[in-house]
Amino acid sequence: MNKLIILLMTMLIFAFGSGIGAAEEFYVNSTDSIQVAVNNAGSGDVIIIRPGTYTENIRITEHNLVIRSESGKPEDTIIRANPNTSAFYVAAINTTISGFKIKSGETGIYLTGCSGCTVTNNDLSDNKLGISLSNSNHNEISENQVNSNMLYGIQLVSSEGNKILNNSISLNNRGINHLTSNKSTISGNNVSNNRDYGMWISYSKNNVISGNTANETSRGIHLDSASDNEVSENIVAFNSVSGFYECQACRRNLVYNNYANNFLNANINTRDTTWNKPKTQGRNIVGGPYIGGNFWAKPDGTGHSQIEPDADGDGIIDSIYIDDSGNIKDYLPLAPFSSPQKPVLPVANFSVNITSGYAPLSVLFTDRSENAVSWSWDFENDGKIDFTDKNSIHTYTIPGNYTAKLTVSNKNGMDSKTLQIIAEEFKVLPVADFSASVMSGYAPLSVQFTD
Repeated sequence: MNKLIILLMTMLIFAFGSGIGAAEEFYVNSTDSIQVAVNNAGSGDVIIIRPGTYTENIRITEHNLVIRSESGKPEDTIIRANPNTSAFYVAAINTTISGFKIKSGETGIYLTGCSGCTVTNNDLSDNKLGISLSNSNHNEISENQVNSNMLYGIQLVSSEGNKILNNSISLNNRGINHLTSNKSTISGNNVSNNRDYGMWISYSKNNVISGNTANETSRGIHLDSASDNEVSENIVAFNSVSGFYECQACRRNLVYNNYANNFLNANINTRDTTWNKPKTQGRNIVGGPYIGGNFWAKPDGTGHSQIEPDADGDGIIDSIYIDDSGNIKDYLPLAPFSSPQKPVLPVANFSVNITSGYAPLSVLFTDRSENAVSWSWDFENDGKIDFTDKNSIHTYTIPGNYTAKLTVSNKNGMDSKTLQIIAEEFKVLPVADFSASVMSGYAPLSVQFTD
């Protein structure tokens, strides 16, 4: 009896201690309000939205919230904004918004004064602006579908150090509208088939624009009063007005290892741009063995890289490319080797030794990713990085359903994978037992029962 009491007291103490400061999960049904759940949530909580259509505008000012769809499929969890408002208005740090189809808003997702936020795996369409960041630093916008918005797919204004990665952005007036914003990484995006501009980069500096596809728009990549930017490994083709553009006020941009195939590949109004790097061994964008300048093609086959010789077969055209204006001088234009080579992107993958069991549950996470150079483990999918080595062991001390997330990256982009882990509550069931002083005898029979 005493042992049972001690065991029960120990379990109560463990449960009480484990619950202190624990994040809560709020589930929202289609008949409920997401805003009510947000208002009731505290820092670190997770709000899980079940499939359905929600017509409301969600304002987020509490820090460290995760708001995600239960299914992870944007097509079945729809946020329809009230007219002339933002579907999600975020003025907080470390907010994650994931897994929604967002439509009909002035802005689908609007971040102001934010940092450390993640917007991923959403479908934003039929808004005036898809995603907009204002005075927001060090956020990540990745793997979203941002199509058919009236003005811009993704906009940054007066922001710094943000990552715009692996988004599909088409059928907007401008794919990416990037104003007075610095130190952005814009990589792995498809900004094709927009009406006026694939990218408009204006009054911005120290940005890295790499590995994007900007095809079949009026203007592909347009730099306006932009300085000290690196533009590389992009495919810019079949744009009706120009592939690249720079105004007279552009300074010290580096443009190399791009594939250009437009009737007007570049409308350049400055001579302060560098068009090649020193010849360096490495696979270039058209499969050649050296990194140098750019591949200059034209749809009719008369581009400099298409008609000029490469006598020594090193993948570098023997003659300098100088455009008609004299503003472009590419000393190492690329020769054809193969079709344009898209940058090698990482592929996230991992395995575990167990996916369910009683808490405390220790799980061994083993990385199986490809082409990765960095790893970020978020064992509870709460937007917080828990570990940055390739492999890890994590213990789930509190019972619950968890989503473990691995994000891997290399210089060309990033990728993520998730897996559900279930830590079950260990329940001590009662076991009935007793003894009797005597089992039989003559009536009247007195029996003493002992539990």
